[in-house]
Amino acid sequence: MARNKGARALLIAALVATGCQDLDVVNTNAPDRDRALTSPADVETLIASTWRNFWSRWHNGSTTYNTMPLVADIMSGTYANDAALELSSEPRPALNNNPLSDAHAVMRAQWETFYQAISSANDGLLAINDGLRITTDGSDNTTRAWTFAKWAQGIGYGYLSLLFDKGLYGTENSELDNPLELPYLEYTEMRDSAIALLKLSQDTMQARSFTLPDTWINGVALTSAELNRLTHAYIARFYVYGARTPEERAALPWSTILDHLNKAITTDHTVAFQSGVLTSSLLSRMQTSGTFSAWGDYKAIGPADVSGTYQAWLAKPVNERERFQITTPDRRITGPTPTSNGAYYRYRADNIFRPERGTYHHSHYQWYRNGGRSSSGTYTIVSVDEMNLLKAEAHMHLGDNARAAELINTTRTRVQRIGSTNYPGLPAVTADGVPQSADCVPRTATGACGSLRDALIYERVIENGMLDGLIGYVDARGLGRLPPGTFVHLPIPAREAATLRIPVYTFGGVGGEGAAK
Repeated sequence: MARNKGARALLIAALVATGCQDLDVVNTNAPDRDRALTSPADVETLIASTWRNFWSRWHNGSTTYNTMPLVADIMSGTYANDAALELSSEPRPALNNNPLSDAHAVMRAQWETFYQAISSANDGLLAINDGLRITTDGSDNTTRAWTFAKWAQGIGYGYLSLLFDKGLYGTENSELDNPLELPYLEYTEMRDSAIALLKLSQDTMQARSFTLPDTWINGVALTSAELNRLTHAYIARFYVYGARTPEERAALPWSTILDHLNKAITTDHTVAFQSGVLTSSLLSRMQTSGTFSAWGDYKAIGPADVSGTYQAWLAKPVNERERFQITTPDRRITGPTPTSNGAYYRYRADNIFRPERGTYHHSHYQWYRNGGRSSSGTYTIVSVDEMNLLKAEAHMHLGDNARAAELINTTRTRVQRIGSTNYPGLPAVTADGVPQSADCVPRTATGACGSLRDALIYERVIENGMLDGLIGYVDARGLGRLPPGTFVHLPIPAREAATLRIPVYTFGGVGGEGAAK
């Protein structure tokens, strides 16, 4: 059982509440995991459950969806839940890594959830490595389970590398019984380790053919070939979105990234919503009305304005900014008039926001791209458009602006349908950027027509910002979109730091360590 304890040490270190808690105390409310891991069906269920852990952070964990889109200036609101108001206000404060603070809960929930998935994958792999065979309906599905567990390890560590400055690292091969002896990896080392795990899973996907049950990723019965393409997409994500600054982004291995992107998905990766089984609290929060709703942030959609009002808004002191109507030819934002609904956003004359918390948080435009649905139909969580826009960035870094412009134009020039009417997309960009005109989009803070990079950033914000609750934030920092003082990653949560016997630390605050400039 020594190896079993070693693998689980990772989760123990991640989840123990305080440093003085006895690591050997038995939790009588927990199932008999050693007994459960002798059952093939239970092991398969444990491995399959890892994806639901990821979903709980991408779309359902309030400490993610309440806070991160607002920190990214993708969405805006005046509710204070989960430190959303605190962390999205300006000037940006430092993260409060006090165990009793709301901000600490934001860190802790994400730390615990991804380690929970990794721990489940580790336990499943241990059982398989110890000789357990998983047979379903007369077929040996052990390889399928092993591959998905290895994939889950890579995805879990990949997201930890996106979010935290460092973390603990251990797999099913860890021999450590003491969580205090597990190695720490800095975020770039964690990223590289995650990618190595994903490549191991890809080796099996390419060598053995299988299909995932559609209950593992709800409503999606991925073949091994399809999972392989999806894995290339995640590897590209971990490289690109892991950069903390534009300078770090520019230094990435773009030829390697482009190779992964060229092997990535060719059809959107969607999930099927099912009431009571798989729903999105993120989409519910963003598309409903009421005090706790979040609407489109002007820093996301304001560059579409061609009237000069956005630039005037930016020029005012923060606390003097008021919501305004956008005049734009981009039919994703509005219809033919500033007060008509666009394809992605709808106009709201009502005001759900609290003025005493800062009118600069207020907005007239609510993201409504999914038509209000959050528990029925399907939803894309990794898109071909996202891959194309990542390819565009790769080509720009590799010196091929003409190809980058072609890829940006795939979304930019697309016909938009509002009701029963089709509207043309925006004029195509060229290698030199946005064509000069009186109604060019996007515009810079000075009102000038944007560069090719400005057009890329604008498309990324509008098209990708709501794929999940985290992607807007992790992309914004590498694109240089975060306001000064915004934390560029999360510290190890204070409760876990106490358990691990390391000093409590934090990031963010204007001029602070680990803060956007």
